[in-house]
Amino acid sequence: MVDGIENVINSLNAKGISNSDIEEQIREVYDFDVSTSTISQITDKVS
Repeated sequence: MVDGIENVINSLNAKGISNSDIEEQIREVYDFDVSTSTISQITDKVS
């Protein structure tokens, strides 16, 4: 599941969605909490 969430985060980030909006989207759709700092770490790995 973690790989799937990472893919979703990277996809949303590529569309220009902010980390806080990604955090909210993940929580609403997947009922999974992920911090904005974790989202930054995930997107930084791709950059």
